[in-house]
Amino acid sequence: MALKKQTVSVPFAQGLMQKTADSSSKLGTLKDCKNIQINKLGEVKKRYGLGIQIQADSSSTPYDTVFPQAGKRLSSLNNNAIMLDGQRAYAQVSGTKFKDAGEVLATELQQENIHEANEAKVGPVAFKKITTGAGSLDAYMWTQTVPFKAGVNLSPTYKTFIEFKQNDTQIRVSPIIEVTSQSREDTHAGTFDSDIEYLTMGPQTQMLYSNTTDHLYLFFYEGSGSQNIKYKSIDLSSATPSFTLSSASNIITNVCASVGTFAVDSHNDEQTMYLAYYKANSISGNDNPGDVSLVKITESSGGSLSAASAVDATNNRYNARNSQLAGLSSKTGCRVNLALRVLDSTAANYSVFLAYSAQDSGKSYSGYLTFVDIWKPDLSTSLFNSGSGDPHGLPFGINNRHGMLNAASTAIKSGSGGSVVYSVALELCSDQGQSLDNVLKGTVVKNAAGSNYVNGLASIAASTTSPAAFGEVPAQVILNVSGGAIDGNAFDIIHPGNEFSAGSNAISQTGASSGTTTIASPANIEADQDNITLIKPDHGIHLFEINSGAALPSGVQNVTSFTFKDASLVSDVFTHNFGSNGTTPYFAVSKTVGNGSSSSGNTYIANDSGDVVATFLTGNQALNFTSEIDSRIRNKFSLLGPISRVYSGAEDFQFGSNEFVVDEDISADLGQTETSSVTTDQSYTGVLYRFKKVVDREYPTQEVGLKTYIGGGSLFVYDGTHVFENNFWEFPQIKVLKEIERIAGSADAETVSYAFVFSSVDDAGDLHESATVLSDPISKAADKSVCGQIYITDFTRRELTEGSSARPQLDIYRTENNGSVLFKIQSIAFNATDRFITFVDDFKNVIDKEQLLYTTGGIPDNFTTGSISDMVLYKNRLMVASVSGRNIVLASKPLSQGFSCGFPLIVPFQILIQDETEKITGIEKMPDFLLCFTADNAYAVFGDGPNAAGAGGFSGAKNIAPRQGLVPGGAHLSTSLGAFYVSERGLYVVTPNTQINYLGASVEDSFVANGESVKSLILDDDENEIRMLMESNSTVLIYNTFFNTWYQWDISTGNTANQKIVDQRIIDRTYLALQANGTVLIASKAGYQDQYYSSTGSPTTTNYNMEVELHSVSVNGLQGAQRVYRVQLLGDFIDTNDLTMQIFNDYATSATETHTLGIASDTDPYIYRAHLKNQKSRAISLKISVSGNGASVKLKGVAFEVGARAGTFKLPAAQTIAEV
Repeated sequence: MALKKQTVSVPFAQGLMQKTADSSSKLGTLKDCKNIQINKLGEVKKRYGLGIQIQADSSSTPYDTVFPQAGKRLSSLNNNAIMLDGQRAYAQVSGTKFKDAGEVLATELQQENIHEANEAKVGPVAFKKITTGAGSLDAYMWTQTVPFKAGVNLSPTYKTFIEFKQNDTQIRVSPIIEVTSQSREDTHAGTFDSDIEYLTMGPQTQMLYSNTTDHLYLFFYEGSGSQNIKYKSIDLSSATPSFTLSSASNIITNVCASVGTFAVDSHNDEQTMYLAYYKANSISGNDNPGDVSLVKITESSGGSLSAASAVDATNNRYNARNSQLAGLSSKTGCRVNLALRVLDSTAANYSVFLAYSAQDSGKSYSGYLTFVDIWKPDLSTSLFNSGSGDPHGLPFGINNRHGMLNAASTAIKSGSGGSVVYSVALELCSDQGQSLDNVLKGTVVKNAAGSNYVNGLASIAASTTSPAAFGEVPAQVILNVSGGAIDGNAFDIIHPGNEFSAGSNAISQTGASSGTTTIASPANIEADQDNITLIKPDHGIHLFEINSGAALPSGVQNVTSFTFKDASLVSDVFTHNFGSNGTTPYFAVSKTVGNGSSSSGNTYIANDSGDVVATFLTGNQALNFTSEIDSRIRNKFSLLGPISRVYSGAEDFQFGSNEFVVDEDISADLGQTETSSVTTDQSYTGVLYRFKKVVDREYPTQEVGLKTYIGGGSLFVYDGTHVFENNFWEFPQIKVLKEIERIAGSADAETVSYAFVFSSVDDAGDLHESATVLSDPISKAADKSVCGQIYITDFTRRELTEGSSARPQLDIYRTENNGSVLFKIQSIAFNATDRFITFVDDFKNVIDKEQLLYTTGGIPDNFTTGSISDMVLYKNRLMVASVSGRNIVLASKPLSQGFSCGFPLIVPFQILIQDETEKITGIEKMPDFLLCFTADNAYAVFGDGPNAAGAGGFSGAKNIAPRQGLVPGGAHLSTSLGAFYVSERGLYVVTPNTQINYLGASVEDSFVANGESVKSLILDDDENEIRMLMESNSTVLIYNTFFNTWYQWDISTGNTANQKIVDQRIIDRTYLALQANGTVLIASKAGYQDQYYSSTGSPTTTNYNMEVELHSVSVNGLQGAQRVYRVQLLGDFIDTNDLTMQIFNDYATSATETHTLGIASDTDPYIYRAHLKNQKSRAISLKISVSGNGASVKLKGVAFEVGARAGTFKLPAAQTIAEV
C-alpha cells in the first residue's frame, strides 16, 4: 500500500536543546551546532576566524620591554586592548604594538580573625601547619599583656597561649592552652641596661615541629634575670591527641641575663633544629651581653631535645667586651634583636641564615652595626666567615650607626656551579626620634660663629664630633639670617633631637656653613616626659641580594636609604611566579605614617623591587616599630618578636600576625587610680593573613572616562601611560607644627588652622587626593611665622623624581584669621629620599580662594579600598567589592570630571550583606538597583546612593534569588534584557523588575553534566550574541538574544593547556580572545580560518567546520513507523565548500549513511538533496558539516520527504520480550 507523502520543513534557527531527550525534543531543535552564527534572517552562517594579533614568542617585538609568556585577562581603554598576564599589565598603543604599563598581580590579600582578648593587647600570631596522626592541623600561638606600665600596685604579665584547629574546616579541636605566664616588672635583676631588659624579658615564645616523632616544641625565655631558654612539648602522634603540655625543660642555660632575645628554626620540620641567642660575656656578673651563639639541636627521643653542637657566630670577639650598647633602647627605642631562618636549600649549600647586631668589635669595625651571614647546615663554616678575627658576617650601616630590628631571607634561584642567590630584607633602625632622657625645649641662644648661613632649616648636634655617636639625633632649627650670618640672638627649635647638654655644639646647614654654637643656659633644657609627643625613629627596610657563587661583598655595606621608610617586616620573604616574568620575592610589611597612632597605617605585600602589590583597608595594620612606640618607651614592654614564617598552600600563602583595633586609654579603661600609670596604648587582635596565589576572579576591571580601574591586590588605575594606585594608600601626618620667629617682614597676630593632603595629577588629567589631616588651631603672635614638618609617603607606585609623570606633592591649606574654610597656600613636590617635608609659612603667600580643601562642606575623605574582587559602574559611581577584612561593597563618591574615584570609609558609602558570613562573589548593575551576589543568594540593593557629602544612601540588601547565587568568580553581564549571571546550575537572568529567569536549560549539559565553569561573559551587540567562554577548553557557548537560541564555537588553538583561550572581549566592535600563553587573537570578518602558535612556537593556520545536527525527527509519534525518502538542503552559496550529510536512524549514535559533495560554484539556488538508502525508521536525524577555508555557505534549513503508516516496524527476536 502506497504511503501518503508529506514534506517536513525544519529551519535551523531554533538552536541547541540539551534539556530534553533526543526522542522527545521539539522538531527543529539542534542536538549540536558548532562554529556557526545565526543572522537576523534566521540563516546559519560560518563564524569568523581568529587571527594572531600579538605573538606569544619572546623573540617578537610587539611589546617594548619583556614579552609576556602568560595571559590571564583582557581589558581595554579608549578602544585599545590591555593584556594582563598575572603579574604585569601590557597596554596596546597601536596595532600590534604593546607596552609594559607596570606591575599588577592577579591576587588578593585576605585575613581571618584568630583571637581577641578583652583588656589585653594581643601580639603577632605564630602560625604553623602540621600533618600528624590526627590529620592536618593548624597551630596558632600568641602572647598577650595588659598594656600599662608596671608600677606601684600594678603587676601586668605576659601570657602565651596556643590552640589547634582542623586545617580544612578551621574548627577548634583543642582548648586554648596557656603555655607560660611571666611577670612584667618595673625593676630587673640585671644592671647592664634596664631599658633593654624591659624590652627583651618577655617569653618570646616560638614553636618548631618534628615530623619524625610528631611532637610540637614550644621554646621560651624564662624571664627577668634568668639565663635559661626552656621548652615544652605536645605529643601529636595519636589520632586523638590530648593536647597536653609537658613540663618545662632547659635547652640553653648561659643566656645573657639582660638580653633574653633568641630565635629558633628548622628545615622542613625535620628533627634537626637551630637556635641562636646572646651569651653572657666574661665580665663580672651574668648580665653583660657577649657573643652570639648558633646552636644545632637534635631530638634524642620523642619530647626530648639536646644541644648537639654550637658555633660562635661573632668569632669570640665579645668574650670580654659588651656586644651591645648601654642606652640602646632609650636612644633608639630599639630592642636587641637577632633573626634566624633555615632556608629551603640542599645540605651542600649554605642554608642557615643569621642576622644580629653588635657594636665596636675592637678590630676592623666600629660603631653599632648589623651583620648578615649564611651558614652550612653542619655549622662548619659560613658564607662570610671571618679569617681576620672580626665577627663573622657581612656588616651593614650608615656612618656606623644601624641597629637591626628584624631580618628575613629566602633562596630564590640556583646559580652556576651550585651557587644560590639569596634575597634579603633587612629591617634597620638608625636613631630614636627623640629621647625621654633629655629633651631640648624653648629658645637656644647662639654665639656668633661661621658665615654664609641662609634662611631656613639647619641642624644642631650635641657635639662637634662628625659623625655623631649612634643614637644621637641633632635638633632641627630654623635660622634667621642676615648677610650670611645668623641675625639676632635666637632661633627656633623645630625638632628637639636628643642628648643635649650645655656647652659647645655643632651647627650645620645643607649647602651653607658649619660652625659651633653654645647653649647659653642649662635652664633651657627641660625634661617633660609626660607631655612630649614621641617622634618615631628613623628606620626602614633595606633590600639586597647575595650570590654565593659570585665575588662576595666585603667591608661595611653603606645603606644610603631605605627601600621602605618607617616600615616594619611582618613576614619572611617568599617567592612565586604570578605571570611570565619569573619567580619574584615578596614579603609583608606594616607601616604607620605618623608618630604612633595606628589608625594611619596599613599592611602591605611588596616585592624585592620596592613595589607594593597588595593592601588592606586603611587602618588595618599589623603591629610595627612605630605603632609600638608608646609601649616600648613609656610602658616598657614589647610584643614584637620574630617575623612570621610563611606557609605555601595550593591557593595561597599563609602567615600569622595581628591587627590594630583602636587607640585607647588603657589604665582608665581598667579603672586604675594610679596617676603615673594612666597612659595611651593600643588594642590589637590576632589574625591569619592569606596572600592569594589563585583568586576566583582574576583582574576585575572597569573603564571610566580616560582611565581603566584594575582590581586585585588593591585598586589600581591605568591612565594611558602607566599603572599605579588609585588616590593614595597613605595620607600625611604632622611631625611638628609650631610658631617660630618670623624670618623677614612683619605680620599680624592670627589664629589659624592647617590641613595637609597628598595629591597627584595623572596623565588622563584627573586629580588624585589622599585623606586629609587637620591641625589644631595655632595662635601666632605678630611678627611670627609657622613652621611644620609633615611626614610624606614612599608607599606609592608613582615616580618621585623630578619631571616624572604623576609625581606626587604635598598640598598645604590654611584658614584665614579665625576662619574655618581652608584654602591652598603652597604645594611641595615629593622626592625619593625625604621622610618628611619641612615648610615655613611666613604669611606672605596669597591665599588662593579658588582652591578649597576638597573636604570643604562636609565632603568625606578618600581612603584605600584594600583588595578588590569585583567592580562595576552604577548610578554614576564606581562600586567595588572589597575582600580585605570585611565582606563589604564600597561605593565611590559620584563621579566628577577631573577627579579620580574617591572612596570614603563611612556607612552611607558601604553595603553590607545581611548574613556577614556570606562571601560576596560578585556585583552587577541594573538601571534601578545593584545586584550583590553570594554563592547561595542574589541580593538587590535599591537607591541612588549618597551624594558627595554622604547624604542619602542605599537600601538594605533584599534577597531576590534564594539558593541561586553566583558561583565564586562567576561571570556576569548587564544588558538591556537584564543581568545575566552563572550559577552552579547554569545561566540566569535578573529582569528589570527583579524576576529571576533560568536561561540555561538548553545548554544544561555543558554546565551540570560536564561540570563546566564560565571564564567570561560578554555581549556583542552587532551580532545579538551573549558569549560564554568555558573554562576547560577554547569553547564558547553563545546565546542569541534575538532568536532566543543557543549555539557553540570550538576555536582552534592547539591541544595544550597553555594554548587554550582564557578570556575574551569586544573592543571597538571587534572580538578579541586571549590564550594562556599570552597570544592575543582577533576576529577578522574577512577570514574564516583560525590561527594560533603551536607548542613549538610556529604559526599555524587551520580550517574549521560549520556543523549542524538535528534532534531526531519522528512525524508518526514516538514509535510510529515512517519512511523517509529523501532529504533536501536549502542555502546560499558563498564560496567553494565541501558538503557532508550524515544520516542517523532510530536514535543511533553512528551514522547509517554518509553523503559528501564538493561544491565549487553557485548552482543558484543552493539546493542539494540526498536519496536515503535506508528509508524505514521510527526516527531520523541529520548532521550537516560544511568545510572550506572561506565563508562557504549560508544554510536556511532542511526538508524531509516522509511517508507514515499505522503501527510500528517489527523487531528481531532478541529485542522481543517473550510471552508469559
